[in-house]
Amino acid sequence: MIKNRKYKTLLSIYCVSVFLLMMAVYPVHGQHISIKSPDKRLSTEIYIDSYNHLTLELKRNGLHIIHPSSLGIVINEIDYGRDPVILSTENYTIDEQYSWHGNHSTAVNRCEGIKISLKSASQTWWMDVRVYNDGLAFKYSYDTSDSTIFNGESTVLNFSSALNAKYMQHKLGEESKIYSGKISDIGKNKVKRTMPPLLLYPEDMSEYLMVLEGGGFNFHGYSLLPVESDLEDQSTYSLRVDYAEAPNGWLTKGEINTAWKIICTVNTLNELVNTDIVSNVCPAPDPKLFPKGAMEEWIKPGKSTWNWWARVGVDYENQIELVDLAAQMGANYHLVDIGWDSKWKDDTYNSYEYLKKLCDHAASKRIGIFVWKTSDVSFNLEQNKDDPNNKFIKMKGYDVSLDTVLMRQEVERIAKAGAKGIKLDYINSENSKWKAYMENFLKICAENKLMVDFHGCPIPAGESRTYPNEITREAIFGGEKLRGGGGAKKMPTSHYIDLIFTRLIAGHADYTPAIFRDPQGEGFTHAMQLASAMMFTSPLLCWADHPDEYLESEGLEIIKKLPTVWDETIVLDGSNLSKLAVYARRDGSDWYVAGINGLDDRIQNYQLDFHFLKDDKYLAYICFDDIESAKPEIKSEERIVSKGDKIDINMLPSGGFIIQLTKK
Repeated sequence: MIKNRKYKTLLSIYCVSVFLLMMAVYPVHGQHISIKSPDKRLSTEIYIDSYNHLTLELKRNGLHIIHPSSLGIVINEIDYGRDPVILSTENYTIDEQYSWHGNHSTAVNRCEGIKISLKSASQTWWMDVRVYNDGLAFKYSYDTSDSTIFNGESTVLNFSSALNAKYMQHKLGEESKIYSGKISDIGKNKVKRTMPPLLLYPEDMSEYLMVLEGGGFNFHGYSLLPVESDLEDQSTYSLRVDYAEAPNGWLTKGEINTAWKIICTVNTLNELVNTDIVSNVCPAPDPKLFPKGAMEEWIKPGKSTWNWWARVGVDYENQIELVDLAAQMGANYHLVDIGWDSKWKDDTYNSYEYLKKLCDHAASKRIGIFVWKTSDVSFNLEQNKDDPNNKFIKMKGYDVSLDTVLMRQEVERIAKAGAKGIKLDYINSENSKWKAYMENFLKICAENKLMVDFHGCPIPAGESRTYPNEITREAIFGGEKLRGGGGAKKMPTSHYIDLIFTRLIAGHADYTPAIFRDPQGEGFTHAMQLASAMMFTSPLLCWADHPDEYLESEGLEIIKKLPTVWDETIVLDGSNLSKLAVYARRDGSDWYVAGINGLDDRIQNYQLDFHFLKDDKYLAYICFDDIESAKPEIKSEERIVSKGDKIDINMLPSGGFIIQLTKK
């Protein structure tokens, strides 16, 4: 009897163990994984639905942000999101702060996370999910010793079809205008495919949702394709995650991590502008490369002059003159654009010896030098630069080498000459190899204490958290588009405002603002253009126009002192998509306030409330539009203001203002 009782007990334990194992290994319809934000307002549910597909929902205060949406990756034509097995889960918490160059000096990274281990088609894969107070982020990963085809994803995000949208057209180089309409307009006009950042909001603008991309430094960038539906229920609109440069997939091997898909959800434009969610999903800097993180002494934000936009030739003597002018206008850097490395040669010096002479002269004026390079033969690519029909190859189809020998040689030559940074141009791709190429470039530049400004490149995805020597990047429909003229007719101030609340949320942008002279600046006021220099966040702020334009401006005192990174940023009341943007930004004890009128057909009045000031008196230097003459030049005045004071400011159509507040 004792033996039988022992046998029955063991049998019972065995049966319970098998039952629990089956519960853990096999998909069970209705099984939920739930995770909430630290403040409990956001909740994410991940489960296997009635069609046996992995599914996600996101709610805010109990209301859907993302309606039930399919998840998964497609490997070797197999949808791993269908019939998955949930093997295990591991919860974790992140609660940290780190130094930052941008809208504020300290970023806050606080979330609840969960790592989910799954099995599909005998292959183990993983999801990593994080819920922040202001959004959701998730990514996929898998590891295989065999070569496999990553065909894409079965991820489809379902949003309310009633939402309005500010969206971009996906294109290589990622320099798109901002389009406005309903979310359902995406795919029904010239924009067949959009991309992050995508801004969604209800008619009353009571909340703002933004789809963003983070991390994935060596993985393809993703776009969003509308999914047609013939269902009677049209309450949701579906956007499928897609990879535009490899719609049929690409060969992979080893450990693979996709970029993070991010959905930011906030109630105000101020919360949207101040989100850290994109940088938060990225790794901290390598202490071997960046012992002090973003605060390395050689990583110095600042203002820069630039010869190309100002239509000053690249001749060496011209750069000497521009360096001297840069010092007069309070700049920190001068950018030498295309041609220096091929034209600065004679019987006495080669290009790099001339570069050293320029860097030495600039250093005597306390100016650092950035130089332009294209991603060409000087690094890895082979092309005949003497062929007039082959100025730059098309990068999209180029199977770029990741051998860094030539890249390292060129970077070391430039660093040895004394330059402070490199502007790397003409990447024009977001595929995994080109993104790995960019990461290699950041590493090698960091080893040589050089900062980096990327142009013709993908939209930022938090790279500057991991590599703080990335001081800015383009990927924006910016000031370069006006070099040939067009002014406000080509690029209305409403576009400026929409960029501030869309593209700039993804990260810094080398917009090249402050365009004063005609015909490039025709239709804008100078106060508006000066305001844009304050509002477009770029730690390396490259001023477009010729320095003479600024030295002769009534706004010179602000130009000389204007910071490029901030301790605090506040989007002030009254700011409204396309119509009005007003920022207050703090640098130490000083404040700057700037506004842009997005209306091109009427004067707009703004009552500025100085409620954000401390209980001190401030000297306000105010640059504003000349309402009486309607001329574009700046008018200025000084006055003393205190916390709680209010002033009325009138802005011309496509006008603006900027104020410097110095503590008395």
